[in-house]
Amino acid sequence: MEAPLGEFFVEDRDGPILLLATGTGFAPRQSVILDHIAWRLNRARHLYWGGRPLEDLHARTTIQAWTGRYPWFRFTPVLSRPHPG
Repeated sequence: MEAPLGEFFVEDRDGPILLLATGTGFAPRQSVILDHIAWRLNRARHLYWGGRPLEDLHARTTIQAWTGRYPWFRFTPVLSRPHPG
């Protein structure tokens, strides 16, 4: 077994943060969001998280809570197999 390689961080700059993820790639983005919540940073963030059906996005309840609580956070699900309608 080989562990994942690489680093993930957000540079200290002005402007919005665009977070892109699919599947379990949400985990490091979640860490960034939670860190910014803990530090009470209000820099705009927009998460695009891809999956097949909406049910693949396992943290929907948490993300919906963030969108309701933090005006700097926006979320767009990106689905390859959305439900009809």
